[in-house]
Amino acid sequence: MAQTREELLRGLNGIKKEVEAVNRLQKKAYETGKLRKAYQPSLPPNPEYSTSQQLYFTGVLGGILSQILAVIILFIMGETGAGIVFLLYAGVITLIIYKKRNKPSKLRRVLEILVLLGLIPTNIKSVPFTLAALCISFFLIKIMAKKSKERTLRLNAETAQRNEEIRKYNDGIDSQIYEIQVQAQQHAAQAKNIGGTWFPKDYYYMDAVSFFISAIGNLRADNVKEMVNLYEDKKHKDRMEDKLKRINGIAEQNAREQEILSWQMAFSNIIQLGQLWTMNDIGKKLDNNSYY
Repeated sequence: MAQTREELLRGLNGIKKEVEAVNRLQKKAYETGKLRKAYQPSLPPNPEYSTSQQLYFTGVLGGILSQILAVIILFIMGETGAGIVFLLYAGVITLIIYKKRNKPSKLRRVLEILVLLGLIPTNIKSVPFTLAALCISFFLIKIMAKKSKERTLRLNAETAQRNEEIRKYNDGIDSQIYEIQVQAQQHAAQAKNIGGTWFPKDYYYMDAVSFFISAIGNLRADNVKEMVNLYEDKKHKDRMEDKLKRINGIAEQNAREQEILSWQMAFSNIIQLGQLWTMNDIGKKLDNNSYY
């Protein structure tokens, strides 16, 4: 155990040097950890459309195409006004359903039902157009399902490749952080080795060690027990000052609120006094007018 003042200062300065190194390395590890990258979320797999899904989409798209074919025939037959109206109607419905294909909504469902109702033939001449539209729609749905699956698989492959690159990058960052932590542990062990049995185990941090050096160097303490007691007194004093500051802060806030309330009440009293003066003037005028 250290006995002389010089031995205490030498040991405390050695501990301070090691604690500073630990703090510096911990900060470096924290800053290095910020360099880690987040993994990219992968897309869910896109299986083949089921038979019921294909029939449903075929019906919707077929209804749209049948309406468009009927509009084209009406336009060719000379019913220009009706043709343009029906063409705009079909175009708007097609656009909305296309835009909301990945965002199910009540509006989309209503529009799809309207399109499906359009499949009901009103006369025998609409049957060929409906059958043609359904056949075209069936093949279009097949192509769309295939393209959608290919696109999803491609995006998943790209995401998996990016995640692999991120994993390798993060592994390098984690290796750096591990090496920094090992160095920090070595300095912490060296500090405890210097402290041995004479330095209290709960005070291996910069604020305490710096205070101990100041206390011993300024002749405020002659041994470990005295410097620890002085430090605990300082901590207690700091806690009391912080508590007093909080109390004073609350008192100042209450005083400000009370001052604001007083001003508000004074202003309200002035307004009420003005209203009373006004009412008094009105009463006098009414009394004067009563003599005429």
